Amino acid sequence: MWKYSKNERARYGSAEICNPKDFPELVTYATNVARAVGIQYGAAHVELKATLEDGLYTNPIMIEVGARLSGGRKSTMAQEVCCFAPINMLFADGKHQLLSH
Repeated sequence: MWKYSKNERARYGSAEICNPKDFPELVTYATNVARAVGIQYGAAHVELKATLEDGLYTNPIMIEVGARLSGGRKSTMAQEVCCFAPINMLFADGKHQLLSH
């Protein structure tokens, strides 16, 4: 899970990897969005905006949803930081790995 902030020009100012367990309300919303469009297994990339109120994110709004991993280098960066390869989560049991050359 990634959290972005924007600067005064509405451009991305920063991005940080977050623990999804710290944002259960957003994970529930994203899971429901993915299921609503028919994603039942595998990856789901859900981009949303939410309002921070009293330490909780509320009123999430879906921006984008797709049956894919996050784009760019995010999967590689997550692997370096979180000690798991997001691409391996695409397999049914999460234990199989792609062969490297």
